Amino acid sequence: MIISKSYQNCTETEVPGYNDCPSFLFMPNRPSSKRKQHRVISDHINAIGSTDSSSSTNLATTPPPILRRSPHEIRNKKEKNSTAPLSKKEILDKVNELYDFESKLVTKEFEFYKKKVDNNLVSSLENDSTRVVMTRFFLEANSDKTKASKTLKAWMSSDVSVINWCPAFLKIYEHTQQA
Repeated sequence: MIISKSYQNCTETEVPGYNDCPSFLFMPNRPSSKRKQHRVISDHINAIGSTDSSSSTNLATTPPPILRRSPHEIRNKKEKNSTAPLSKKEILDKVNELYDFESKLVTKEFEFYKKKVDNNLVSSLENDSTRVVMTRFFLEANSDKTKASKTLKAWMSSDVSVINWCPAFLKIYEHTQQA
């Protein structure tokens, strides 16, 4: 005959194997003497594996020289890489030009996205960084459509202030057939 024990009305300690983890692992107030101490080794280890404190093996190497640029060089480089951001009116004109291109979107869908952009873009253009990114976008849109799309996508993922209109603008842009 097999005898079975009921564990309905018992404590956790009476159940064999209930908590196999040793309790000392979870003691938060262990004495600090048992904690692992980190040590700094000041001697260098040579190829054989022994430590050597002599100065002959501790040859100090000089750090590489710091390239110093004049402020004039830095300013010229910035001027080459960036152009002045378009004004609010110029960006709105470019957006309206984009609306004039033929779209692959259904008219109702296009009007929905257009309304979303129109309602939110004007207030967003008060921000200088928005004008800078939109200027960069329109410069890239003239040469490479995929690069311009990637610029907008990266911008949307890093700036939450444009999330209410930029996805709609991207949808319109990606579905236009530019001449």
